[in-house]
Order: sequence, then C-alpha cells, then structure tokens
Amino acid sequence: MKFVKTIWLILLSAIVLSACGAGATAEPTQDLGAIQTQAIQTVVAQFNQQLTQTAAAVSPTVPASLTPLATATLGTQPTFAPVGGSTSTATTPGVGTPFAFNTPASGFTPIASPVQTQSGPVCNDSAFVEDVTIPDGTEIHPGFNFTKSWLIKNTGTCMWDEGYVLVYQGGVFDGYDVPLKDPHDFVKPGDTHKFELNLTAPLKEGEAQDCWKMKADNGEYFGTYLCVKVMVD
Repeated sequence: MKFVKTIWLILLSAIVLSACGAGATAEPTQDLGAIQTQAIQTVVAQFNQQLTQTAAAVSPTVPASLTPLATATLGTQPTFAPVGGSTSTATTPGVGTPFAFNTPASGFTPIASPVQTQSGPVCNDSAFVEDVTIPDGTEIHPGFNFTKSWLIKNTGTCMWDEGYVLVYQGGVFDGYDVPLKDPHDFVKPGDTHKFELNLTAPLKEGEAQDCWKMKADNGEYFGTYLCVKVMVD
C-alpha cells in the first residue's frame, strides 16, 4: 500500500508542475505522456528494488538436520549343537551323543519327600532276634504237626501289655492270633519274648510260607514280620 501511495504522489506532482508551467515563459513543449511513463518506470524500479532488499533481509530458515537412527549392532549369535548333543559339524540329524534323560538341571534342589520319617525312639517297635525252632528251609512231611517259635525284642518305648496281639496274616498253615493277656507275658521296652505256635504242614508239597506281625492296643501294626518257611515233601 505504501508503494501505491508513492506512485500517486509522483503522478500528482507531475501534473501540478505541468499546470504551473502554463503561466510562465513558454518553454519548449515536452511530451506529458513521456514524463508520466518515465515517472511510472522509476516508481516500478524503486518498488522492485525494495522487494529485492526485503527478500534478501529475510533469511530462509534452514530445517534442523536430522540425526540418523543408530544402527542396531547384533551381538555374537549363539552356536547351537546339532540334534543329539554333538558339537561336530556333521549335518546328519541325530548323529552325536544322545541327550541325557532324567538329569536334573545344574543347581536344581529336589523337593523333600512328603513322607515324614520318625527320628529317635518310638512307642511301638520290634526286632527279630532268632528262630528258636523250625528254622527257615526245614523239610517236613505233608500234614505234619509242629511247634514254631521265635524270639522277638521290644525295641520301642511302650510296654506290650493287654491289648497287644501277634496277628496272623493268613496263608496255608491255618494259623491264629496270639494275644498278650497274662501279665507274665507282658514285654517291657528292651526285653525279649518268645512266641510259640502249634501248626500243621499243608498237604500240598512244595515251599510253604506264612507270616505274623505285632499289633498295638490302638490297632497300629508295627515292627518286623515273623514268618514260617518250610519245604513240604
């Protein structure tokens, strides 16, 4: 807008000067159109020059340089052994040392067994001492009557008194239970006791075996088995 106003001022000045010269001494006639054209060219030249200066003064903003993304560097790739655990360069599947099975990993701690074990003396326990009669492997005839006896020790901390029974586990001898009823038969901790049974050999020939086991007054079975093992022929 400023330049347009300037152009009009120049044109107006040129017209005024022309009017003033009409009453003065006659001068050589000038071409008014030429004067106006020259004035316009001058204004246009000044306008172009100012545009050039303004454009030069405004420095273009250079965009910030982009920083390229860092190139990811892959580490050394792991080397895997061929199938079968071999470290050789063979390419045949399955060639090499077989993998170990059921081998716990390094540092592996197995879980403790859920079965609780007792440590130290217990109330009810027993241990076999010896066969007093008819040791294992004795040969007897079919239907033969005999007396089998064992010596057993009370290795627990409780007395075997009324309610304790040597219980027959079943088999070919038609055995029976032996309860402790008489106070003379009660067994103190650390003492031994002889159990005797009158049995009859089976009629069938061959090896015959039956067993017995102690049971406490609370119904708990404990200790070692007492067995008869003979050859019937």
